[in-house]
Amino acid sequence: MKTLKDKRGFFVFLFLLSVLATMLGVFFTQGRYSEEISSDSGIYGGDFEYIVAEKVEVESVEELIAAVENGYSNITISDSVEDPLIITSGITDVGSDLILDLNGHEI
Repeated sequence: MKTLKDKRGFFVFLFLLSVLATMLGVFFTQGRYSEEISSDSGIYGGDFEYIVAEKVEVESVEELIAAVENGYSNITISDSVEDPLIITSGITDVGSDLILDLNGHEI
């Protein structure tokens, strides 16, 4: 039969282990958060700001293909375009992440 001293030591060990695990979780989370919000960090390269800044609106399939091939990464289909847009040619290369706002239209 275990004595009270043995049980107390076991619970102290469990308590210290849980405190250690919590502290490690906080330190790793804080370190990652600090790295992400740092403006000098080269991890993300400012792509999000670039995508928003380079928004273009297209009014035809030809303009859509030209915008993708010219490297625009945030493209919106104009309200004046008639549905559906039918793409019959291929796009050679998409060199970056692409945001395509269909604006309620079908492709």
